[in-house]
Amino acid sequence: MSYRFCYGATGSGKSSYLQSMILEKAEKSLSSYVRGEEKTLRHYLYIVPEQYSLETEKNLVLRSGSAHGILNVDFLSFGRLSYRVFQESGMPQRKALNDVGKALIVRRVSSLCEKDLTALSGKMSRPGYVTKVKDLISEFMKYDLAPDDVRDLADYAGERGQSALSARLTDVATIFDGFLSFEKDKFLTGEERLDLLAEKIPDSALIKGSDIVIDGFLGFTPRQYKVITALMKAADDVIIALPFGEDGGVPFSSLVPGQKLDPQDLFYLSRKTACDLMRCGKAAGAERGEDIDQDLAQKIPPRFSDNPGLAILSKALFRYPAPSYGGKNEAPSCVRLMCCSGPREEVRSMCIAISRMVREEGYAYRDFGVVTGNIETYGDFIDEEAAFYHIPVYVDRTRKVVENPLLESIRGLLSVFLEDFSYESVFHYLRAGLSGLSFARIDALENYCLANGIHSRRAFEKSFLPEKDVLSALPESAVRELSFVEESRKQFLQEIAPAHLSGRHTAAERTAALYAYLEAVHAQDKLERLSDDFEAKGDYVRSSEYAQIYAALIDLFDEIYDLLGDEKISAGDYLELLEAGFSSLVIGTIPQKVDRIFVGDIERSRMNSVKVLFLLGANDGNIPRSTSKGGLLSDFDREFLENAGHELAPTPREEMYIQRLHLYMNLLVCTERLIVSYTRTDAARASLRPSYLVSLFRQLFPGLTEEYPEQAPVEERLTGEEDALRYLSRGIRSFADGALDGNARERESFLTLYGYLALQQDTREELKDLTKTAFLRYDPKPLPEAAARDLYGDTIEGSVTRLESAAGCYLQHFLRYGLHLKERDEHRIDARDAGTLIHEGIQRFSEELEKENLSFRSLTPEDARRLTATAISQTQDARFLESARNRYSLSRMEKLLYRTATTLAFQVQKGDFDPAAFEADFGEDGSYTFPLSDGRKLILHGRIDRIDLCVLEDGTCLVKIVDYKSGDRKLEEDKMRAGLQLQLVLYMEAVLRGKVTGIPQSDRMEPAALLYYHFADPVLSGKDAVFSGTGEDPADVQKKVKEKILLSLRPKGFVVEGAVPHLDTAFTGDSDVIRVKKKKDGTLGVSKDVRTLDGLRHLGADMERVCCHIAEEILSGNVTADPKILGDRSTCTFCPFADACGFDRRLPGYSYHAIIPYYSSGEVTKDE
Repeated sequence: MSYRFCYGATGSGKSSYLQSMILEKAEKSLSSYVRGEEKTLRHYLYIVPEQYSLETEKNLVLRSGSAHGILNVDFLSFGRLSYRVFQESGMPQRKALNDVGKALIVRRVSSLCEKDLTALSGKMSRPGYVTKVKDLISEFMKYDLAPDDVRDLADYAGERGQSALSARLTDVATIFDGFLSFEKDKFLTGEERLDLLAEKIPDSALIKGSDIVIDGFLGFTPRQYKVITALMKAADDVIIALPFGEDGGVPFSSLVPGQKLDPQDLFYLSRKTACDLMRCGKAAGAERGEDIDQDLAQKIPPRFSDNPGLAILSKALFRYPAPSYGGKNEAPSCVRLMCCSGPREEVRSMCIAISRMVREEGYAYRDFGVVTGNIETYGDFIDEEAAFYHIPVYVDRTRKVVENPLLESIRGLLSVFLEDFSYESVFHYLRAGLSGLSFARIDALENYCLANGIHSRRAFEKSFLPEKDVLSALPESAVRELSFVEESRKQFLQEIAPAHLSGRHTAAERTAALYAYLEAVHAQDKLERLSDDFEAKGDYVRSSEYAQIYAALIDLFDEIYDLLGDEKISAGDYLELLEAGFSSLVIGTIPQKVDRIFVGDIERSRMNSVKVLFLLGANDGNIPRSTSKGGLLSDFDREFLENAGHELAPTPREEMYIQRLHLYMNLLVCTERLIVSYTRTDAARASLRPSYLVSLFRQLFPGLTEEYPEQAPVEERLTGEEDALRYLSRGIRSFADGALDGNARERESFLTLYGYLALQQDTREELKDLTKTAFLRYDPKPLPEAAARDLYGDTIEGSVTRLESAAGCYLQHFLRYGLHLKERDEHRIDARDAGTLIHEGIQRFSEELEKENLSFRSLTPEDARRLTATAISQTQDARFLESARNRYSLSRMEKLLYRTATTLAFQVQKGDFDPAAFEADFGEDGSYTFPLSDGRKLILHGRIDRIDLCVLEDGTCLVKIVDYKSGDRKLEEDKMRAGLQLQLVLYMEAVLRGKVTGIPQSDRMEPAALLYYHFADPVLSGKDAVFSGTGEDPADVQKKVKEKILLSLRPKGFVVEGAVPHLDTAFTGDSDVIRVKKKKDGTLGVSKDVRTLDGLRHLGADMERVCCHIAEEILSGNVTADPKILGDRSTCTFCPFADACGFDRRLPGYSYHAIIPYYSSGEVTKDE
């Protein structure tokens, strides 16, 4: 029994030496056994990390010179060693428990002991918490801590004032106890497997008398140390290989157990591991043999014997003080430093460099390696760019499965039953990608459900077809649509039926039902087809994910079945269990080709020697990378618990030193060239700083100059026609805009390349399309005369709103009134519904007034409240009564109607005007007509919200038009002349011309006011707020509040100066009925809202001309996308057709049509 170390710097040949030694010994032992010189065959074990085992075995096979040289050599990881030993010992095999199984147990145990938790109570159902607890329990098990040890840590924290940390640890210890009890004697975690392995090693014939090499490790966990101690007891010779070199610290030969070490030394981790292994040797009673020093008598590691630049790097990197290479202007050709604008450009530059080196210098792809400190960001860029340049790569990473159709379909399906067929759950399921319903059926079903408020199981189980007599009265097209939706409903219910279980069932029964559903929808076949599609498109990463996900899900089902199969569980808890399992599902991939580039992470990945190494992302934040682990224990918590007497995972500070050693080892796997690159910005174009590593390289190689590959001549950045076409696609827009006119060389290169590709058959057509797109500009053309006539005929008939829509944007008008596009109906209450209800409420209120022989002049608050309740109770919109929320909205509408009615009564009582009509129709007989050119005409009709009249003593009838608005709107002349506010003026003209039903025409009628009334029940705030003073009468305060509210509810618009005394018969200062003000001398204050009678008449005539112009434009086929804009609001702001019109200001020809403020010459506005 002996152990010894083999140490040396990276590149010194430790692994090569040990592999050759093992092969030589194994061959000799095998030959002796074959000749009968030895009675038993001696075994040789080569133990490496799991990810190295295949590569190590391949290297040994290639290194072996005979056909039988490795028959008695085993290449193992600790995990594979345990299987071999357990198989030999014949011990009963317990089911292995992976991360998914652990997560399921943690979720179940936490729900069972919820009442015993404090800090984690109520949190375990939150996303990510199960994973955090599972990871922490795994860490405790890995470092050989029992639940009582965790409670010791909790006591340690509590005694030192860290009560929150103590509470968390106590809760974790509780869950940890339940976890161990649940899996005891039934399952075996990876951590427990090592303990059992250590117990069985002394009885293993495989281990007894064997020679063992442990290579590729930087450190070990306490449980692994137990296994190594057992190996030292049973084996003849154990050799442990560790990286080590001169770094100013304690020499390897001087190390002793318990020695104080400096963590800032580069090889601190190797020293610490060696000291721990010496303690293991002492505990095993094993003698320490003669160590193997691979650096002995080697000034230059063999890997760099022909490369002085890399040799300097191996001896000087992260050593202080560090020697430099050559003189100021001398730099080795083997080291390059590149700077790029961003990560994608950095990866693209790397791919270009690799393509050129393969083509021009004869490299194979396997001669390259890539490492990065941020595989999450760079991995996707490398996949995409490598696929474009046809470079085979393998990115060493595991991917969490997110937004996969299989998992999303299951989430949606179970949510359908949990949420009683809510709209969100049903269409989450249907659109997840696994349903057998076609997109057309899903769209039709969704439109029907939105329009009819179908959002419950009861509603879905009823037929969507109406009664036969109703159905027979419908048009044939409507019957076809309804039948199509009904068939879709039946297909949906039939599809999900296998998964439905009512009441409480066991986890096994729920899993079986879910599996039956997956079989019914042929989930596996669909995923295989999707995988094949991705593979055909060259997306091998997603192809691999879709190929593996179904088997991973079935494994999860097996875990649930084995772990919790007999337990009764609710549907909600079952979904939470699945979510815990989904969060732990990861998809790994294996290299598909031998000649490919390995892409790895600095910390996680290890690669064999390569000729050329690229280090990407040498930026601050990536190197060194943040060492924060997150989870339930923060960095501060780990630092705090460092002296608590129990070893845990390395603290952030220790991780920084470990990260530095990983970086050192990865940088020196190359034999010919090392290319380091960094970026100026990240993927989101935020500024980045270069890593400290960049400055170290500048110190080591003073003559090193940075390269900027994006600034290289065009011909050096292109690798083929595809690359050239992409370059043109990015630059042709700039060429079209004239951006290359100032750079003669780049312009010439661009045109030369364009001319070449234009002559190539493979690229000619695509280049034409690119050119057409680059020079694309919006050139509005009217509809052909025949098409416009087919759409509209010779007559434009409709409401004033239609003309306003066209004035805002003629394309919007064409989409709405020409193509009849509309937003899909939704069965919900929105602002328009509320406005409609108030409009109808005011009309019914006035009708009730008339029935009871009341008027607004005599209306009392009590009558108003009673009549408001009556008017609201008569609403015909059943949606307001469907839910508590909608009923509350209805009660708010009742309050708003009461406020409106009382305010209207107040305003009527203050003036001489009386309401003459509510919701008055005009032009219904086609009489409100305007002649247009070529015999065409415009016919307007509509409905006026309110008409008030005031008959003077001389018989003159003054007319006030009030339009109700749910939003606060102001009447603006510039918008009126642009055609955006035509309603009030044209309503007035309709009254004056006698076109309104119930309002006879009279030559004595004159316009008095055009007003917008805002439906509101205001809350006073800011400068309008009213505060009661000390001792002030509450009635006086209430009166002030009422006055403020009435002032805020004054309508906005134009009033004729001569009509003001009749609108508010008696006021001084500010009127509380209209927005005008009197000066001290009794004259009206200056205001643009006060107009002369002639001015308002002229304005009416002008607006009629604007209407005729708009109608002429419509009939002539104007469909221009010319949205109007005023300030920060444009027609596009609330346009429902934004996704269909194509308006894009980035394209030439598209622009907003600014509304020019109108300034009158004096005859209209009093203040000019």
